[in-house]
Amino acid sequence: MEKDYLFDILKKELEGTNLAPAKEEVGRVVSCGDGVVQIEGLPNVVFSEMVEITRWPASAEAPAGKPALILNLEEYTVGAVILGDDSSIKEGDLVRRTGKVLSVPAGEALLGRGEPLGNSVRWERKSGPKESFVSSY
Repeated sequence: MEKDYLFDILKKELEGTNLAPAKEEVGRVVSCGDGVVQIEGLPNVVFSEMVEITRWPASAEAPAGKPALILNLEEYTVGAVILGDDSSIKEGDLVRRTGKVLSVPAGEALLGRGEPLGNSVRWERKSGPKESFVSSY
């Protein structure tokens, strides 16, 4: 009886979940210097797309991924500008596509409260921005 009870609980927990594998495009940092990285393995990335660079191998004390902006498309590699501190980025780190182009939050809620990318520099935030500015080229 205990076995059936546990099976019913697991069945209810897994009913609404999607267990299909998700497709994700991942590349690797080939070189890094002066805030610019060369990345291989992202053949479908587009100009002005945001990517996220994470440490490899992953560790518990590693910070969250660093954002970078794709600005140079070559045949086998792409070039990106790191938006932040690049001191922790090394060759071999993982790079994931976000599928989003560079956008910066805008609105009166952010006046005097954030850095250029819209990240709050204060501990509290009354309300989020109502609109967003998307770069165009």
